[in-house]
Amino acid sequence: MVETVNPQPRRGHEYFIGWVLGHPLDTHTVLVFDCTEYKVVRFGHYSMYHVEQQIKGLADLSRYYNNALVRAFDRNKALVSALEMQGVWVERVKLTRSKLEDSYENLAALRAYDMITVSGFPDLQAELDVFKSALTLDESADYSLQVAQQSGIHALCLATYDLTPEFIDDLRQPSITYGSGYDPELEGYIHFSW
Repeated sequence: MVETVNPQPRRGHEYFIGWVLGHPLDTHTVLVFDCTEYKVVRFGHYSMYHVEQQIKGLADLSRYYNNALVRAFDRNKALVSALEMQGVWVERVKLTRSKLEDSYENLAALRAYDMITVSGFPDLQAELDVFKSALTLDESADYSLQVAQQSGIHALCLATYDLTPEFIDDLRQPSITYGSGYDPELEGYIHFSW
């Protein structure tokens, strides 16, 4: 896996790590999301052959990214517990079909409004390019065609499921402040901040 963007963490930024376990002899998926700038800063599919190395690598990655929270589906309790034993803050996400569908819908909305950035990662971008839902007879979304294959989307859902478009909009509302001795004729004293 060749990193295509600079993965250097930034001071004062908060990061979430989405971790999706693979099947035995498969790869596991790791995605690091910058919650301050709403963008993916690291993504990859990694070998599952050495479980100890996988856990150590995730613990090191969490510490590297300002002690980032690791989110994982509560599927393999032993591996999640092993990561917690390394002193990593892990949030176990209960995997239900309705929660996964809600996460997919939220991710689709975030992408539709260009509120998250995922460019620079060909594997992830390829998954997102075919990320579409079909409606069933009761008008609910059906993602069954994608679920088995797209671990990158699962990881992105883990990192962003609580970042709604409304939440981001509230954070991006502009504010206007005036410098001391404000004179309406002097535009230089008006500062727009985000």
